[in-house]
Amino acid sequence: MASFRKSGTGWRAEVFKNSIRESATFPTKREAQDWATRRENEITAMRAGKVIRWTLSDVIDRYIRDISPLKDGSAKEILRLKAVQRDPISKMVMQDIAPVDLANWRDRRLQAVKPSSCLREISSLRAVRSQAKKREWGYVDHDPWPDVTKPQPTPPRQTVFQAGQAERIAGALGYLGGVPVSKRQEAAVALLFFQERHPEALPYLDRLPQLGAPTDLPKPRLIHKKGRRTISA
Repeated sequence: MASFRKSGTGWRAEVFKNSIRESATFPTKREAQDWATRRENEITAMRAGKVIRWTLSDVIDRYIRDISPLKDGSAKEILRLKAVQRDPISKMVMQDIAPVDLANWRDRRLQAVKPSSCLREISSLRAVRSQAKKREWGYVDHDPWPDVTKPQPTPPRQTVFQAGQAERIAGALGYLGGVPVSKRQEAAVALLFFQERHPEALPYLDRLPQLGAPTDLPKPRLIHKKGRRTISA
């Protein structure tokens, strides 16, 4: 049995059927009534052990409404899921989506975004799939993701330091000499210290592990003494 009442943000629908109680708020009473009717039919189907045939976009809408707000980083997750909703795969019934459909979606996304972004979208989609497979939702009864190859992560960017670049970086960090007065300036001093002690390694500072160089080189530290801060190995 469904009930409806006006709220500050629209119409609130409440459904209670087969000991399952749910509620949601919608801008109009018609939307609230449509949702309540659909949920009652779905609850009946779940009781009969049937899979509810919602499109991926519909499931994502429910996930964004009910699950995403409970998670850290929800704003970014919602943006990723809305990007999926703009793809043709979102119009498919979730239960009917096969590995080949996901692979085709992956390939389309890789034409528009970097592999790292695609991997994050895959992670969000898998979270939706996991929630949709739970008995309380019942939108799918299988998981095609294990049969889909993930894109390879983007290789880390490598920077080769040029002559004078360390000094320019130090200047950009606000350090022009003397005693550092901020964390940014302390980082600049550390870079300059490294350049002085290990000039042969500085051009490859971010590539030491790949080059097989030792990673336990002396690190500078700031010593507080009589109101002054000095640098020591």
